[in-house]
Amino acid sequence: MALISKKTPEQRAIEAGIKEQEREVQQKQREEAEAERQVRERAQRREQVRSAFFATPAGQARLAFEREDHAFQYSIDAMKTADPVATLNSVCNEGNATKRAHSQEVSRSLDKAEVTGSSPVIAHWSPAGLPGVSRSC
Repeated sequence: MALISKKTPEQRAIEAGIKEQEREVQQKQREEAEAERQVRERAQRREQVRSAFFATPAGQARLAFEREDHAFQYSIDAMKTADPVATLNSVCNEGNATKRAHSQEVSRSLDKAEVTGSSPVIAHWSPAGLPGVSRSC
């Protein structure tokens, strides 16, 4: 007859502790993987929103300003657009926001010119309106 060895309470406690540590490590790995997945998803959603914005007339206006274009012109089919005035306003708002940013740069440039005695070059940027629609932004 074979001898059946029984584990001592200390051996059982040690094995239980090892198993608990393994479970904790696995849980931590799962949590880290989930956190990384969420970060990737947020970055992907952010890029989708960014791409969608730059596909709009307002996004195109922002890109034109970033390229330092002096003018921006776009056209839309006013009959197929849900709210052509809102589209025009978004382009003008983008132009105004970029003008404010540009004005701040010009102001800093003027401040620097006063200190150094150099003369700054100032460019004007404004979005154009829809064909047949005149609006100053």
